[in-house]
Amino acid sequence: MPAESLITVTDDTFAETVLAAGGPVVVDVWAQWCPPCRPMARTLAELATELGDQIRITTLDADANPATVRAYRVTSMPTLLFFERGRLTNTLVGARPKAHLRKALTAAGPYTNSFEYARPPHPTATTAAPVSQRAPVPTPGRCAPIAIGAWSPAGSHPPMRRTRHGTRPILPARQPVSGPVAPGLPRC
Repeated sequence: MPAESLITVTDDTFAETVLAAGGPVVVDVWAQWCPPCRPMARTLAELATELGDQIRITTLDADANPATVRAYRVTSMPTLLFFERGRLTNTLVGARPKAHLRKALTAAGPYTNSFEYARPPHPTATTAAPVSQRAPVPTPGRCAPIAIGAWSPAGSHPPMRRTRHGTRPILPARQPVSGPVAPGLPRC
């Protein structure tokens, strides 16, 4: 049973209470049979009074509202669903200490949506050293080094693409290194 100070939502009121809210909303998905759900609800009620109007914390009974639970693929209790302007931005599964919940709730507050920040660009051919300026790395018993593109200075990663098998690097066509071969390495 959730703490009385938290707002209770159902399948019918979920859209107007959570999805239509302008600010951040956290939904605590709980069940009557879940032992860690009760202390988690008490902790969230304390944090709701602490944080005030910065964030709205609601509860949803998983057994009484199966449509919403299925829609957001909740399989473990307790689960916190973080919404910002009607979009699911984060999920936290399992009981956590109060300090961890406070940190997660304050990070979900206004103007801190991590999905709005752009990632730094991947190194490109214009920022890396040209192939001709790179020294071949001699490896005993191997062929001469092959240049695989200008994107790979030490410590960088290639641009990535999504495939049906996961994320894969985009590698340029392999070209032999021009110029002298490192001593002791044959050309292939």
